[in-house]
Amino acid sequence: MSKMSANILILLFCSLFISCGTTRIVTERKINADIFVNGVNKGKNEVKIQQLGLPKKIEIEAKYQGEILGSIHAHRKFTLITFLVGYCTGIGFLTAWTFPDVIIIPTKNFISDELRNSWDSPQQSIWMKPLNKK
Repeated sequence: MSKMSANILILLFCSLFISCGTTRIVTERKINADIFVNGVNKGKNEVKIQQLGLPKKIEIEAKYQGEILGSIHAHRKFTLITFLVGYCTGIGFLTAWTFPDVIIIPTKNFISDELRNSWDSPQQSIWMKPLNKK
């Protein structure tokens, strides 16, 4: 196999992984939180962003009703995929940096309003009800 055909094979192999690369962003606890990436609301609970691209830093926040529950900084890194794409194309050294597969936002202890309301108004036990006298 010639060096040219080997490079084409590596390029095709790398493009297979590059074309479908997304990073999942999730909260540490399963809560109904809005997820913001660089101040832009991307969705609730779990969002996906493009995994490969230029070197980039992002600020990720999880918010519930305007209150920040957690935040994290993430950045793309130089990986084996970056090297392989860069070796085959040259431009890949700049354009194939990657975020991790999953970014987990650490969140502080959180009690939702629904749960808090259920604690504030407990159901009355059958033993606490008055007896019906006839």
